[in-house]
Parts: sequence; structure tokens; C-alpha cells
Amino acid sequence: MRMYRSKVGVELSLLQERSEVEEELSFEYERSEVEVELSLEYKRSEVEVELSLGYPRSEVEVELSLEYERSEVEVELSLEYERSEVEVELSLEYERSDVEVELSLEYERSEVEVELSLENARSEVEVELSLEYERSEVEVELSLAYERSEVEVELSLEYERSEVEVEALAKDKRSEVEVEAEKAFDETFDHARLEMILLFGVILLSFET
Repeated sequence: MRMYRSKVGVELSLLQERSEVEEELSFEYERSEVEVELSLEYKRSEVEVELSLGYPRSEVEVELSLEYERSEVEVELSLEYERSEVEVELSLEYERSDVEVELSLEYERSEVEVELSLENARSEVEVELSLEYERSEVEVELSLAYERSEVEVELSLEYERSEVEVEALAKDKRSEVEVEAEKAFDETFDHARLEMILLFGVILLSFET
């Protein structure tokens, strides 16, 4: 296995304080200039999820924020692409009713595809976000399922030039916290062409309703 000039840094900090859980995960990759930040804050009846993805070369920024307070659900999605000048914002407020939302955006020049589906049935909330960018070969999938006391989050990122695998699993059971992280690097081509696969497994958070 050869070592490359490209630097990869992964930082994971977890802070648990009785009913409060804060998680921050940052990933930096200099050569491909990919930055991913995921923060999760939980306070009994409140769940906040923020996801930001920055890719300087292709200038793609994606931000997703979810706030849940007992009977209220707010979802905001913003997409900014400087070259093609595409901006998308979606806000949803939910109070004791069933809501289904699907958003699909296709832009040929910048080759950006965004799909967002939201299904809410009283106690269940499912959110799926997929982003495909052919030139930079970046794929992002976010799945969130909420069933009263269970929260599941899945994030997968694939980047062909480099190869990186990261798996994070967090479980919160009052006094128990388990975190697992794995990284794998491998060589693909002679001309320093790498394939990167960034996979944030499942973040399962159980809390009292």
C-alpha cells in the first residue's frame, strides 16, 4: 500500500449529558476538497439534524436541517450551485396531519439530480435525500426514519478518485454509548487515481417520548 500526499482527517466528538446528546463528525480530504459535517442534537422531545456538504471545485453546497418538537416537523433544504446558479429551498411545517412531499430537480449542464421524499404518518417520519453529480462523481444519500422512540440516520458518500471507508455507529441507551469507526485506504490506478467511498453507517438514537 502506497502513501499519498493527500491528507485525510476524521474527527468524531461525542458529548452525553443525561438527556442531551451532541455529535459532531467532520471529514476533510485536501486533494478532492470534500468537507462533510454532521451534527445531531437531542433533548428529550427535540431532534435537530444538520447536514452540510461543501465541494469547492464543483461549488456544490447542500444543507439539510430537521427540527422535531412533539407535533411539529420542519424540514429545510437548500442547494446552491454557483456556475449554474441553481437555488432550491423547501420548508415544511406539520401539525397532527399526514404529509407527503416529493421534490425532483434535474439540471443537464451541471448534471445535478436531487430527490427528496417525505412521508409523515402521525408517529412516523421518513426523509430521503439523494444527490448525484457526475463530473465530481459525488453521491449522497440520507435516510431518516422516526418511530416514536427510534431515530435512524444513514449517510453514504461515494467518490471515485480516492477510496475511503468510514463507518460510524452510535447507540444511546440512557447510560450506554457505543461508537465504532473504521477507515480503509487502497490504491486503484498507477496515475494516483483513487476511489473514495465514504459511508456513515447507521446512527440509532433511542429516546423517551
